[in-house]
Amino acid sequence: MKKHLFVVVIVILGIFNIIPFSFSGAVTSDGMINSTSLPLNPWALSMVQLDQAHQISEGEGIVIGLLDGGIATDVFADNLWINTDEIPDNNVDDDNNGYIDDIHGWNFYADTNNTDDWSTISHGSTVSSILREAAPKAKIMSLKVISSNNIIANDDVAGIAEALLYAKDNGVHIIYMPFRLSYTPTYLLDRFSELYAHNITLIASAGQ
Repeated sequence: MKKHLFVVVIVILGIFNIIPFSFSGAVTSDGMINSTSLPLNPWALSMVQLDQAHQISEGEGIVIGLLDGGIATDVFADNLWINTDEIPDNNVDDDNNGYIDDIHGWNFYADTNNTDDWSTISHGSTVSSILREAAPKAKIMSLKVISSNNIIANDDVAGIAEALLYAKDNGVHIIYMPFRLSYTPTYLLDRFSELYAHNITLIASAGQ
């Protein structure tokens, strides 16, 4: 597991650090990025030695918690984490974790189980397409903490802390947070420390 985790983290960091791109385009129905600056062109994949990395690991057994604006569920169905303790669409909290029908994660922004996003910005889906390229056999837990307009208000930071706790309790290995905050309250820093103590790797955005 440590080998798979190490490879996935290195590839994710490599891809997101060498490729400048815009999230202005939407993700098309076949999961391709509709953007004027495609992030996953061949030279970029060559720079991070993706083929060589995949000979070691494609992310088998790894769960990546994505804190973003949601994911296009139909497009990424094969890549999404599934809560096997929950029965879909029966309106019952089968696993007694406080979240009803949380099959692929939870929408902490609106407090629903709908983590889907087909907005014209599709930030979460764009990021998911890159995570899928980096680790095709990893599973992505959809943790919606941002509005469809990619906005996090100050009073939504509590939702981020709750999402991190949810991810920890549901066995996530990597947390990816491609957003920035105007401030970071102490309780959120404490949550970061809690996840770190559980050997969960946290990756934060540093701007693009």
